Amino acid sequence: MKFEQAHDEIIDIMPESRVLTDAPMNKYTTFKTGGKADMLILPASVSQMKNALRLLYAYEVPYIVIGRGSNIIVGDRGIRGAVVKLADGFDVVSVDGEYVTAEAGAATYSVVKAAHENGLTGIEFLSGIPGSIGGAVVMNAGAYGGEVKQYLTEVELLDSAFKIQTVKAPDLDLRYRYSRIQGTSRYITKTVFRLDRGDIGEAKAYMRSLGEKRREKQPLNLPSAGSIFKRPVGFFAGALIEQAGLKGHTIGGAQVSEKHAGFIVNTGNATSKDIMMLIQFIQERVYTKEGVKLETEVKLIGEF
Repeated sequence: MKFEQAHDEIIDIMPESRVLTDAPMNKYTTFKTGGKADMLILPASVSQMKNALRLLYAYEVPYIVIGRGSNIIVGDRGIRGAVVKLADGFDVVSVDGEYVTAEAGAATYSVVKAAHENGLTGIEFLSGIPGSIGGAVVMNAGAYGGEVKQYLTEVELLDSAFKIQTVKAPDLDLRYRYSRIQGTSRYITKTVFRLDRGDIGEAKAYMRSLGEKRREKQPLNLPSAGSIFKRPVGFFAGALIEQAGLKGHTIGGAQVSEKHAGFIVNTGNATSKDIMMLIQFIQERVYTKEGVKLETEVKLIGEF
């Protein structure tokens, strides 16, 4: 691994302020935990992203690509190599007729907002899901009966040869919290949705009602990664955890939310180890008491 050479060449292709070393990842994740990444790269364009990844590959520096830091847990010992984070600066949203095009780093709410400003409706369910639109597509994110696959038409991908491809939505094999690109070396750079023209007043009212439901039922006042577990077939993870007597259960600074047992929250001083120990404890207890194996939605990154 030739870390220094990669770093020096990357700061030749983008502002040095967007290439950080020893970056504390607790500042860049919604859980607010995790150690330092050797290098954090914040590209502001597809060109910058592509060239940075090509250099990392050439110099044998391991790397991962993330969005806005939701749905991940970064190990307390940090990340060896580089993190390429698609967020601010990689977040342009445009509308053409019934099509909304959003760069992968755009916040989900900003995509909904742009749609409403142009008389388009349908993806209100995304407004309360934290993170980037690229991450939402990779996970086929959904809530309250809606999911990405209903409106996505195509994506742009950067493939393992650092070439841009356009892939139609059906070819992503979008299913419950799954897409065909998960776990591959292909990264979404742009998303395209086809939406419906509708009553924006009604759409905003519906979105407000979803927000009220979330505030009432979810622990939005504390750092978390959203729902920790996938929904088991025939069950609800939160209900199983509550039935197992774990609502409010705490390990270190990590707690099963007292508001919604499907969430783990950082009460203020949690470590990623606390969170991982709590996840494992929940899985063991639920399996013992309910006979159901809970699978996590969150992605584990770095050294634990």
